[in-house]
Amino acid sequence: MLLAVIPAFGVILHSASSHRDLTAEQVEKNALRAARAIAAEHERFFENAHQFLIMLARLPQIRENDKASCRKILAGLLEPLYADLGVTDLKGNSICTALPAASSLINGKGKHRARVIETHDFSAGTIRTDASTGKTLLEIGYPVMDSPEAVRAVVIGAMNFSWVTRLAVERHLYPGAAYTLVNNSGNVLLRYPETDHWKDEPIIAKTLLQTMASRDTEKSFEAAGADGIPRLFALSQLRNTLGGQTVFAVIDIPTVAAFEEANLILARNLIVLGVLSALALAAAWLGADIFVLRRIRDIVAATEKVAGGDLGARTKLPYERSELGQMARAFDDLAQTLEQREGIGNSVAATIQLVPASRRDHKLDRQKDRCAKAYRSPQSR
Repeated sequence: MLLAVIPAFGVILHSASSHRDLTAEQVEKNALRAARAIAAEHERFFENAHQFLIMLARLPQIRENDKASCRKILAGLLEPLYADLGVTDLKGNSICTALPAASSLINGKGKHRARVIETHDFSAGTIRTDASTGKTLLEIGYPVMDSPEAVRAVVIGAMNFSWVTRLAVERHLYPGAAYTLVNNSGNVLLRYPETDHWKDEPIIAKTLLQTMASRDTEKSFEAAGADGIPRLFALSQLRNTLGGQTVFAVIDIPTVAAFEEANLILARNLIVLGVLSALALAAAWLGADIFVLRRIRDIVAATEKVAGGDLGARTKLPYERSELGQMARAFDDLAQTLEQREGIGNSVAATIQLVPASRRDHKLDRQKDRCAKAYRSPQSR
């Protein structure tokens, strides 16, 4: 029975392995699709922000350095996407901001300002967290040009990047997964759902990410995260750089969560097979005892009685067409034959005992003489 169950266990384990492979493939595809969609959402926000700053750079209130008019129009353009808007000179000094100067969130001294002046084009800075508001901010800039070659000032927007990420991620992130924005060193710039202990920590090995970045813009794989927990990763590279660094939209999900359904199916199948195997073993054990072992014990007991001289012993089993029924019939017939022969032998012995001894001896002498004559005759020789 156990040997019959072993192949079933093998089939279940093989099916579970195949199901796990299919699940991993499907989860990686879903994660890669989500990473690609979120990266595209970020690109759309960056493109809209780029167009918005171009529009601001062309407004007369911005170009004419009218601080009052500049502040008024920037304050009217604030929206949830932008925590603050401002204009700085080439040295990073503030000209005007949407929020009052004392509470302004604009950082005009960042590297993004220098890149805007150098490239005469849109540039994004690095992600930072404002201590006073707790918001995750990303500065973006665009030049205000006097001529095709002369930069007068820089228009800067402080994007509320946590708000941007929430809008981009919630539509594409599925349960159990997390979104992370990482740079080409593998360090976490932003993570959703937010967890502080991931900040500026490498979620993926730097060498792995750099190798991938040199060959692929999208990839999915299974590896251990920085916390040592095995995870399924899907990465999609953003076209825009942040702070001059290549960045990736990363979707990750712990393998335990990814394979939860497959593991539950495997556990359920093993439990069902184990219960059925136990029931089958119990049924086989009881069936063998009732229909085989007890009958064999009855035959053995009858055999021992016959061997001990009790020729009247019988198996008392029904004479069925089964092998044990035929064996019981054969044994009982044998015991009956032996009993009959013993009865005949006892009758002959009793008859002999009734004949007088002189007559028995005289009869035996005549038989001996008859045999001797027959031996000496020529026909016998």
